[in-house]
Amino acid sequence: MNEDIAHHVILEKDSWRGMKKCCPIVSGGLNPVRLKPFIDVMGNVDFITTMGSGVHAHPEGTRSGAKALVQACDAYLQGIDIRDYAKNHRELAQAIEFFPEK
Repeated sequence: MNEDIAHHVILEKDSWRGMKKCCPIVSGGLNPVRLKPFIDVMGNVDFITTMGSGVHAHPEGTRSGAKALVQACDAYLQGIDIRDYAKNHRELAQAIEFFPEK
């Protein structure tokens, strides 16, 4: 086992002892504003997020919440701070205003 920079235990690739690979799930209190720290810990966007209230509680509803989540991910993948990206993406701007950072 190793520890990542956030002090979470990570299993080495050879320590699964025959178990099939799985996809990690990140859940609990997530919203588009809080997405980046989880991507940083994972090292990629190859995970499932069950961002219920972070999508459904968006001020303009579920569809806008889903758009804000995709926009936050797109900003990360392009190396753009979400506040800068939000200048041209209304749903993300609303999410930043509505959801707390911490």
